[in-house]
Amino acid sequence: MKRALGYSLLGTLMLAATALRASAVTFGVDPSYSWVGYMNRFELPENGGGYAGGEVWTTADLRANFTGATLKLEAAPIPTGDSFWYVNGVGGPGAAGNKNMEAIFYVEQDGTLGGQTVTFTGNVLANTLVSPYVAKALIRDFAPDYSSFTETTVDLTPGVFSVTATTDPGAGRHVQYGFSVFGPNVWPTDVESKGFVTVTALSAAGVTGDYSNNGTIDAADYTAWKNAFNGSTLPNLSPTKVGTTIDASDYTVWRDVLPVAVANSAAVPEPSLWAWIVVAGVVLVGTRRRSAS
Repeated sequence: MKRALGYSLLGTLMLAATALRASAVTFGVDPSYSWVGYMNRFELPENGGGYAGGEVWTTADLRANFTGATLKLEAAPIPTGDSFWYVNGVGGPGAAGNKNMEAIFYVEQDGTLGGQTVTFTGNVLANTLVSPYVAKALIRDFAPDYSSFTETTVDLTPGVFSVTATTDPGAGRHVQYGFSVFGPNVWPTDVESKGFVTVTALSAAGVTGDYSNNGTIDAADYTAWKNAFNGSTLPNLSPTKVGTTIDASDYTVWRDVLPVAVANSAAVPEPSLWAWIVVAGVVLVGTRRRSAS
């Protein structure tokens, strides 16, 4: 009976560990994802800044396009010269836009990411946007009927970006991750003068174990590994692990390449998920010993 209780406890803890592993997921900048374009329009601040509608746009019209693995984001062009789009209804090269455009380029997952810690990460190669244009990475968590949402964003500056949000656990939520470019509409021939942003996935060709992609092996890599556990996206994996599930073996790789000075100056953290299983194993062994006596 005691042995059965021990196995039952071990099974319960392993199930709990599995649930925790599934609670965190990481996504990157992947051209193979099903990207969607949407444009929100707002009045200019001098006109009250109110919402002026929105609709689906093709990604080409949105000026969000992949070339290989690199995504380029630009200001939104409007070729129609009327008073809705241009001040005094005068459209053409150099014309002042009459609406602020929020170009959203995103991936949406419906009903699958509720109650999870979602991370969206990548590498900003360049950001040459001129003021007042602003580009951000974002995660949006919508109610089932899209009537409300929460949003987490980070500005896109050259280097690694990472945005993380814990989603609502309710059923039927819609979680979006991707990018936004916000600023006045422009005439098509003026798009290039407003600058651009280029982003790509984190490189897997850096130092093996540098999971935080900060150029060094340190404690930040442990946090990155923990957040990506059971997912498939983590920078600088061992070449044999690229494209596979992130698991305890990736922790071991990081631990084994830690600089000696770092390892000696502070205790190396152990993965809390596996600690549960170790505890369960101790309990099970103890139960078996008592049973044998």
